[in-house]
Formats: sequence, structure tokens, C-alpha cells
Amino acid sequence: MQMRTFSRVLIFGVPTILLIMNTVWFAKILRGLKKTLTKRE
Repeated sequence: MQMRTFSRVLIFGVPTILLIMNTVWFAKILRGLKKTLTKRE
């Protein structure tokens, strides 16, 4: 029973964490691009 709960947490938790990390990483890149674009003008 304990193992089943753990595997369920892994199956649903890991993709969610990856999605959050990707979103944060993408937001940082966009912010950096905006800074470089404003510097050029």
C-alpha cells in the first residue's frame, strides 16, 4: 500500500515539478531577452 502511494506521487509529482521548473527557466530567458533588446535601442 505504501509503495503504491509513493509511485503515484512520483507519476504525478515529477512531471508537475518539471513543468514548474521549465516555466521558471523560460521566464528567466524571456526577461534576459527583454533586457538585451532594451539595451540595443
